Amino acid sequence: MDAIRVKEIRILRNKYEHSEEIFGVRHNLPSIDAVVTDIVEIACSMMLDESLMGENNQNFHTEYVENEIMYETRIGTKRYRVNDTVYGDFYHSEWFKMAEDKVRREWGSEVNVVGCLLHLDETQMSTNRGMNSTPCYLSILNFDSDTLRKKDGIMLCGYCPVSKVSKATLQSKLEKRGVRSRDKQSSCIKMHCRWLQQQFFRDILQPIMQMNETGPVRCLKGFGENIREDWTMFVFVGLTGTYMYTCLN
Repeated sequence: MDAIRVKEIRILRNKYEHSEEIFGVRHNLPSIDAVVTDIVEIACSMMLDESLMGENNQNFHTEYVENEIMYETRIGTKRYRVNDTVYGDFYHSEWFKMAEDKVRREWGSEVNVVGCLLHLDETQMSTNRGMNSTPCYLSILNFDSDTLRKKDGIMLCGYCPVSKVSKATLQSKLEKRGVRSRDKQSSCIKMHCRWLQQQFFRDILQPIMQMNETGPVRCLKGFGENIREDWTMFVFVGLTGTYMYTCLN
């Protein structure tokens, strides 16, 4: 299911401007296309998907579970049984346990934690003038590993803005601003690319950041006879790549 085509999913923003701090107030550069959706709505739609939730919602986990295994090891001539804890899934991790404890202390013991992970995929869509498209995908880490590896276990939730203006035009704008060195111009263009990504992250994470103030929401999980409505706190776990931070005060 492509979330961008689901009518219930709101598009919060679809245009960005080039930075005035870098290119000047009257740079006359065109707006940049983008897609920013409400990722909480997308996450909720995933939690109603029968193929993801599984029978009796067995693929979706809302409680911390310590996953213990027992194995034998040999030290010298003796064999010993060892108990160990495995953190292979999000809901087994110590981070999830700490987040669960913190959220429930603040908002109540009935609140469930749902962790959101974003992925950026800088996919070159056209070789014409190096135009790229940067889709952003959402994963819900409460699903088990097998479910996350499914095709529908990761959902398209937006497109990060990428300037389509030629490098030569951007260099010309920078030269008028007094940046004449080619190395410095390249650094400014790279900085602008990162700046656009940060603006995009700020906007796409806004629904989750608001929860730090407003608290959890009631949402449906499951399908058929197993559907239920309960309080859920969505938290931002991280972004694959060079950006990694947590939206949980």
